[in-house]
Amino acid sequence: MSTLAHCAEEQMFQDWEPQRIEISEEIASRLTPWQLNKLREMLDGKIGEVDWDLNESSTPIVVTRSFACVVGWTDKVEMPWGENKKVFYAQVQRKGRPIWGRFVRRSLGRETTSITAVLRPVGESPCPVGWLVVAAYVGEAAPPFPGDPFETSDSEKYWMNHALLDGALPYRKGTETTRRPW
Repeated sequence: MSTLAHCAEEQMFQDWEPQRIEISEEIASRLTPWQLNKLREMLDGKIGEVDWDLNESSTPIVVTRSFACVVGWTDKVEMPWGENKKVFYAQVQRKGRPIWGRFVRRSLGRETTSITAVLRPVGESPCPVGWLVVAAYVGEAAPPFPGDPFETSDSEKYWMNHALLDGALPYRKGTETTRRPW
């Protein structure tokens, strides 16, 4: 039985699907009002198409949508290992343990037509009552940084060849280093 069918049976609704999506002020403040509207439009349009099969670990769900127009500039760039002296690592400000991110100074992103949102379920799995947007950014999806609880087998390889623009994410001042921490 699919998760949707199970939840519909348990909730006694034939058309059950999580309805509530919360976007925190912190996430909203990183986007322009126009980009925030596009994010809401994207989630309203995509929410029924997402595979809601959840496991007990509440793994985040990543949703990316391409629009017909440019929505902004990416904050990550291709930056192969050893090619650029402007690359540095710093501890990203996250709750819990520190995670090291890869950044580049004095570089520019590129125009993109995509917005990506990372959602976590609110409520008990497998039938959450809604979703919390824990990250949203302009550009294509990227795996979490190495060391993140949700890192993938592609995380290190991806981040060895990409970097975030300096200022794209807050990081702990004084932790900057040019030595790769992972």
